Amino acid sequence: MLGPTACRAAGLWMAAILVGSACASGRPSNRFIKYGNKSTTIELMEAPPAQPVVPEGAVQEAIARARRERGPAPALPTIESTNRDLRDALTALGKRSSPQAHVRVANAYARLRVRDMALEHFDRAIRQSSRLASAYDGRARIWRDWKMPGFAMGDAYRAAKLAPRSPEVQNTLGTVFLLTGECRSARTAFERALLLEPGANYAARNLARVRSMGESTNGRCRQAPPPRKPTRSTSAIRSPQVSGAR
Repeated sequence: MLGPTACRAAGLWMAAILVGSACASGRPSNRFIKYGNKSTTIELMEAPPAQPVVPEGAVQEAIARARRERGPAPALPTIESTNRDLRDALTALGKRSSPQAHVRVANAYARLRVRDMALEHFDRAIRQSSRLASAYDGRARIWRDWKMPGFAMGDAYRAAKLAPRSPEVQNTLGTVFLLTGECRSARTAFERALLLEPGANYAARNLARVRSMGESTNGRCRQAPPPRKPTRSTSAIRSPQVSGAR
């Protein structure tokens, strides 16, 4: 007869044998091991399957294949593709580059208040033709709208010298004078614009505005020009920054 200690040792030995056989077979064991007054169930779980090894570059190849199957992303709408006047002007410029074509594109950008692109095309027009009054006039309006009267005045004077009988040019010159507070010079320019084109409502409104501001003895404006809510202009040569200003 074996004593209690020997029985427990034999039971543990048998349990070890069962554990080893379960590990070798890879299946859980539901056998019961009894020793003493207790029953113990030993269940062995299988190890999780090994994860597959992804070949190097397979992820990038899968992404590239998905992009090819999806096709190119749709182009987002731009102002050049949605605005008909600007689109037509750019199309004409693409067919034949000329100073006038650049001025047309610049005016289209200016109406849309994309002034940096407008300035770029006015510059290109002037580089191609240094005696194009409409390019200097348009560039003067860009500087004026950016509140840079020093640059605006130089271009406005050049435009007036190249096109002395243009009411639009005289009106632009008047708006630049108004920006600098020179009401007398602005009034003279607006009056000359009305002489050249009696029906020029834009010049008439600007002239009335200057007269309402008053003049000091040295020709300066007594009052600052009142703020005006900008409105979109439909003319290629008119600007909304000053009342009816071209």
